[in-house]
Order: sequence, then C-alpha cells, then structure tokens
Amino acid sequence: MKKITFLLVAMLAFCWQGHAQSTATQNFGTNGTDSAPTVLTINVGDITVNSGQPLQAVSLGTFTSHYSSPTGGTTYCGNWYAFDLAVTGGVADGTSIAAGCDADFNGLDVTGFTTITLTSNDIDAYSDTVYFDIDLDVTYLTPSCTPAVSNSETIMPDCGNLQFSIDVDIASVGDGTVITDGLGGMFTVASGLVTAGPYASGTNVTLTMEHSDPACNFSLGNFTYNCPATNDDCVDAIAIACSGQYTGDTSTANPESPDPGTCGTTSGTGGAVWYTFTGANSNDPGAAIGTIGDEVTLDLSLSTFDTKIRVFEGSCGALVCVGGDDDGGTSTRSLYTFTTTVGTDYFVLVHGYSSNEGAYTLDVSCIPPPLCTPGVATATLIEDCGASTYTIEVNVTVVGDATDITDGTTTLPFTGTQTFGPYAFGVDTTLDVVHSDGACDFTLGTYGLDACPPSNDDCANAEVAPVGLGACGTSVTGNNTGATDSGVAQAGCATATYAGGDLWYTFDMPAGETELVYTRSASVFSTTQVELYSGACGALVEEGCTTSATASFTGLTSEATYYLRIYDWGNNDIGSFTFCLNTPPTCPVPTSLNATNITVDSADLGWTENGTATAWDIEWGTNGFTPTQTPNIENTTNPHPLGGLSASTSYDYYVRADCGGGDTSPWAGPFTFTTADPPPACGENFYDDGGISSNYSNSANITTTICPDVPGDAVNVTFTFFSTENNGSTGCYDGLTIHDGPDTSAPTINPTTGTIWCWDRNDTTPNGTGDLQGMTITSTDGSGCLTFVFTSDGSVNREGWEATVGCAPLGLEDYGLTGFTYFPNPVNNTLSLRGVKDIQNVAVYNMLGQEVLRTAPNSVNSDVDMSSLQSGTYFVKVMIENTTKTIKVIKK
Repeated sequence: MKKITFLLVAMLAFCWQGHAQSTATQNFGTNGTDSAPTVLTINVGDITVNSGQPLQAVSLGTFTSHYSSPTGGTTYCGNWYAFDLAVTGGVADGTSIAAGCDADFNGLDVTGFTTITLTSNDIDAYSDTVYFDIDLDVTYLTPSCTPAVSNSETIMPDCGNLQFSIDVDIASVGDGTVITDGLGGMFTVASGLVTAGPYASGTNVTLTMEHSDPACNFSLGNFTYNCPATNDDCVDAIAIACSGQYTGDTSTANPESPDPGTCGTTSGTGGAVWYTFTGANSNDPGAAIGTIGDEVTLDLSLSTFDTKIRVFEGSCGALVCVGGDDDGGTSTRSLYTFTTTVGTDYFVLVHGYSSNEGAYTLDVSCIPPPLCTPGVATATLIEDCGASTYTIEVNVTVVGDATDITDGTTTLPFTGTQTFGPYAFGVDTTLDVVHSDGACDFTLGTYGLDACPPSNDDCANAEVAPVGLGACGTSVTGNNTGATDSGVAQAGCATATYAGGDLWYTFDMPAGETELVYTRSASVFSTTQVELYSGACGALVEEGCTTSATASFTGLTSEATYYLRIYDWGNNDIGSFTFCLNTPPTCPVPTSLNATNITVDSADLGWTENGTATAWDIEWGTNGFTPTQTPNIENTTNPHPLGGLSASTSYDYYVRADCGGGDTSPWAGPFTFTTADPPPACGENFYDDGGISSNYSNSANITTTICPDVPGDAVNVTFTFFSTENNGSTGCYDGLTIHDGPDTSAPTINPTTGTIWCWDRNDTTPNGTGDLQGMTITSTDGSGCLTFVFTSDGSVNREGWEATVGCAPLGLEDYGLTGFTYFPNPVNNTLSLRGVKDIQNVAVYNMLGQEVLRTAPNSVNSDVDMSSLQSGTYFVKVMIENTTKTIKVIKK
C-alpha cells in the first residue's frame, strides 16, 4: 500500500484493468481544535499506467479511514465524522457518505469525469493531535482504443540557423495518427524517429499524440530551446557600422569572459554580447564604406531593466575603458555618445545586470567631423587691481581656418597675440573663435573677476597673526572676497569639503610655549574650517583642524613657525571672519558664574574655579554699569556674600581669579541677578518672582522671610494656587522649602516626601511631593516668622503660586491649668503627662494640622507613645475637666 498526503494530488501507478490501493495521511488539527473542511482531489488524467499512457475512466470502491493519537499510539474508530463525495464533471456531485471507520462508494463508476473530490466535515474537539489514514480502492477501466507508445522525446539544436527540432522515438504506433505542436504543425506517427519542427530559437512548443479515438490522446510535454549568442565573448565580437541596427538577447549569452572591469558603470554577472568597429573619418574619400564616423551615438532599446552598455578601446585581453551608461537600470532606454579616434579599434559591450536580462535593439548613428581646420588659442586673465579692471590676453598657436575672435561687441583679426579689455570687475566676458566654416566655431571660454585676491591668498604671502600670552592677542579680521583655491591637500581634514577661497596666516610659537588657543569671535561662513600646518610653504605638514569657535592645539614646538588656513566648509561663502590666538592662561578664568540665596538686600555670588586660585576679585554694580576692571571687592572667598543691596533691583558682577604674585586671570562676566521683592506684610499677597501674570524664572534661588507686624503674633500663609515642576512623586525640579522661623537655620515644615514642596498641575495627572494649594502654613516659632526658599532648574517653568498672608496671636501655650506638667521635651519615644485631675483626652497634631495620634487615658497620669512618629515639631492638645491645653513638643 502506497502512502499519499491528504490534499496532495498523488500519482497512482497501477496495473491495467486491475485494482490498486493508495493511502493518504493528513494531520486534521492540533490538540483537538476543529479544523476547516479538508479536501482531497484526484485528477483522473493523472492516473497513469503503461509508460505514461492515460486511462479512459476510474471507478471508486471501498473508502476506509481511521484516526489515531501519535502520543498514545492508539487507533480509534467511530461514527463522529462523515465524508462527502463530490465528482466534478458528472451527475454524482454532492453525494453524501456517512462514515464510521469504513465507507463503501458501492463501486461508483466515474467514467468521463475529470476530477474526484473528497471533502471532510469539521472534526469535533479532541484532547490530542489527531492523524487520519485513508485507504482508497480504485478500479481502472480499459479504453477501447490502443494508445501509441513513445520511448523518448529529444530536443535537437540547430544554432547555426538559430533553430531547433524535437525527435520523438515511437515504440508502438497503436491507433496513433499524428503528432501536433499547437502551432499548426502535424507530423505522421510511424515506428522509429518522428521529427517535429524546426522551430525558431526560444519558441515554446507543446506536442500532443493524437489517435483515431480521442480517448487515447495524450500530451508528450512542453519543449523550448534558446541558442546561445555567437558573439558572447570579445574575440567573437560582431562588426557594426554607422546607421546600423542590431538585435539580440542577453539572456542567451554567457557572462563577460574575462570581465573587463566596471568602466565607469556598474559591472554585471548577466549575459554579455560584444560588437566592434574601427574609428574612421567618414569625410575621407578613401575610407571604407560603412565604417564608423568620428562622433558615435549608441542607442540601446531594452525589453527589461538593468541592461547596460560599455565601450572599450584596444584589443581583446588589453581593453581600456572609454565610458558607458547605466540608464538601463532605471528605464528601458540607454543612450551613449562619444568621439572616436581615426584608426582606433573599439569594442561595445551590452550586458545584463544579475538576472534582469532580455532582448535589446542597438541602433548606431554617426556624425562626421567638420571639413574645416579649427584654430587653437589659449587665454590668460590679467587683473589691474588699482583700476578695478581686468584684461584677457589671447595667444594663437594654430590659425587653421579661423578668421576672428570676438567678445560679443569687438572683433579682432586672428593673428599673433591679442589683448581684450579692459573689463570692469564683476563683468563676465565670453570669447568666441570664428572660422570661415561655421562648423569649426567654438567658445574659447568665459572670464571674469569680482575683486583682486587678498594679499594673503596663498601660503607664501601669509599674514602674521599675533599670539597673546595667556589672553587673546590682537584680533585679526580677514575677508575672502576674490580669494582663490590654494590647491593644498587636506590630509587628515579630508571630511571638510574644500570649496576654494582660503586665506593664510602665520605665527611663531612664543618661547617656552607648546599649546595654542584659537578663538573665533565672528564669521559669515556657514561652517568656518581652520587648519594648522607646520613646515614651510610647498612642504606643509598638517597638525590639526577644527570648525569650533574655540579650540586648543597641543604638542607644538616652542619658537617654531606655523601656518593657519581658514575657509568656508563646503558652501564657498564670501565675507569676513575675526579670530585671535593666545597661549593658555597661567591663571585660568573662572566660569559658571551664579547668584544664590537671593533676598531683598543680599545674595551669595559664586563661580567655578578652573585652576588653583584661593582668592578672587569682584567688580559689581547695578545692571548695565560700565566695568573699570578695578575690583571693588578684593581677595574674597567663593562664594562671596554680598549685602547692602536694594530690593527688586538688577545687578551685574564680574570676577577674576588671583593666582598670587600678581598673576590674575581675565575678568569673567557679567552675570546678572535681581534681588527679591520686599516680603509681603500681613494682609498682603505673596507671589513667586513671576508675579501674578507670569511664570517664575529659571535658575532661581530666592529666599523670602515673612514676619508679623506685631511682636507676639504669628504669620500664616494660605495658598490659593500652587504649581511647580515636579520630578515624579518623590522629587522636585522646582519647589519651595519652608522654614518655621526667621531664617534658613530654622526647622523645615515638610511635605509627605523630602523637604521641598512641589505639585505639577501641567502633568496629565498632577503629581509631586506635596500640594500647598488650599493649605495654610502657620509659624509656631517664637518670632512668628516663616522663611520660604524657592529654587528652580535651568529649563522648564510653571505658573508658580498665589497666597495670602495673615497674622494672629501665637496662642500655642495655655497655662490656665495649674498643676499640669509634661516631660521630657524634646522627647525620644515617650511623652509623660502629669495632672492634678484626670486627663480626659490627648490628641497629637503635625505641623500641617493633621491629627496623627489620639488617646483617652481618663487618669491623672498618662504616658503617650510617640516612637512611631517621625522627627519634627508636633502640637499636643490635652483636655482636663473640659478645658484644653496646647503644648509644642519636639520629637527627636
């Protein structure tokens, strides 16, 4: 029994007029999942015996099936599935067969039917992968005619005539009559060889064995053959001529052999065909008929993409590239024109790229050279910088048939050396050479000059650039208007595209110095390229390059001569630039100036020290003052506390490092800061530094202390709006730190997380460490003051806050209850309360007014366990005989 796969059309090879079985195995689903109906199709024409001869008909017998579990190895049989029989081409379509393990089609005769289709129903759920084995009994019916028998069919090439034929070896004629090819050809069937054809190379042919009874007709198959190109290598190149047209197909040719190289275009691995010609002057009466003229156009029309054309000169095995065209890669047409030399052998290669090959047509056309003799001349531009003009000197070396040279307005005799001009700067001039035969006319060139080159246009005339010691030397300004390309290679700076117009500077490194600092203060160039060279003009060695506004070149030689080359990177912009040079300062300049802890009348001035200085000088004044470079604060520390300022006022300051021994750095600055507004009084409003209408500022560090107007009162601040930038739910980019007292040394009133309050209302979901909006903060300090420190980072800002300021008596202690005591204070874990009468209730509140602990001791003495509370200040309310006493306790 032969296994076939369900859904696969099987080849059933069995005896004539007998019985045979075939078995199909198919996985119907995975782990019991229902599958779509599955179809097994048997094409009657595919059931063959007797060396490929077809049967007349097929009759179906018993159909047996079962399913099995591959893991358990168990075979099952049941009635839970069914099969439908559908026979295409007959009346039995849709016959239903209910099946258990076996189903009998009752020997259904399918004579004349073309297809037998078996379709399964969906499979019910089952707990394992299910396999089905199907046994199918098939009866083959004997046709009434006797089919012819072919031993073989063989393609016979005849590439000399670009054709082929097919030899059919007939073993038995039977009732065979003719062999047809579907193209109108008919060939009589006889014992031995029957030849069908000939057919043109590339033709598709289908041969059919015809009989007196069509029931025995059968196909011998499809046949085709492509003759390879005869000119698929250089030595067999086909000669071509002007006004010629040549057709071919790269798919029938071998690849380039040998590969002559890319020749300015993409090399390919597809089939290649070759053509050849010899350059000749078609105006020469002695030239052979049909030879190529001096200017040749090769027009390649394609049936597929990616067919290329390349042209070589020389000989096979020693080819030299002339040129080529890749247009075939993006269109169906490739055009290439070039000029030949008389007597030179040329080779044209048409080749496919990779597998994209096909038919082509090559059209050749030629334009003969003119009969006249062109003149030969050279021109030199000569500038007159004093007069802002230029002239053009033309030197004639060959007169030929030339008669004149003209600049469009002036015509001069074509003899000897002639000077044209003068022409004004900014005016371009075109010179044309005119001949007695216009075919030889040509343009000598277009000339012009916008300005004379700068004096430092090349290395030999480099301008001296001063080098300052520790600070910029005298600034140098250059302008590359009229500058030309000096032609110096870029070496390691090759990534910068040189577009001409460079200027040159030179300097000597100061004695004992090996590092140079370059600083550019201005430039019109889109990207200013600077290159540093050592050596001498004509033998320069590149030491480094930069496009940055400031850069350091290290490892230089003391007292050696160097050159700087400056130009625009890539765009060839024209205009000015300014730079300076210096050695590194021995006392580096401070950086990152800042002002922190800004109040209404003070600020801490700070900076970053870049050297070893321990003392600094400061010059300061109101915003916009003119510095004198004379400090009004000397030998100070970092940071420097600056007092005596006015509220709501902007100030500038400058700072320099004092490295000792009279060595000071350059001044850094100015840095501008603004003092805080006066703190609000009781009954007034409290805003961030942006006020009521603007966001707060970036990089803020502002301290505001609000105290009561009346001694003994306490300040309370109620926030009606609050939004500062958060860093998630546990951190703040911008926020308020609140101190319960008159300065930043007082204890802080803290949010849920950390010590800084922020709540970002610009978040999709507002979030932060704590929301002050709607909250009142009240001072419990003896001064009655609150101190607010606002800090923000250097980028994003928010709306800030709005708040009202109130003042009221402290009211923290009520000593109306005599004999009541408490201890210790500060407390570690347990607070002891002692009264003369029963203590009814005890409630503990944090600084936000939130109750955190409550007890009802109802005894004279009570110990309150505060060990679970965080360190900080708490209020404890004690009720004795319905009278409340409030005490302030510090929890360590």
